[in-house]
Amino acid sequence: VLLQTISKESIFDKNGFQEKDVILEVHGEKVENADHFRKLVRLAGVREFGVFTIARKGKIIKKMVYFDDLFTKSPVKK
Repeated sequence: VLLQTISKESIFDKNGFQEKDVILEVHGEKVENADHFRKLVRLAGVREFGVFTIARKGKIIKKMVYFDDLFTKSPVKK
């Protein structure tokens, strides 16, 4: 799932995601599409944090994301 735009002060902005990051996995589960990603984020959000695997500029990065609040606008491309 491609992050096209990241809203200022969103959960992704606060956790250091960048536009054009591609989210590959959430808690080790492969992201199939934008709807599946939103479901995984909702499920991960019941925890204090989530582990995201992303591709950025040809590198694979694992990020621990803290859910102080969930984003209200999805930054994913449909």
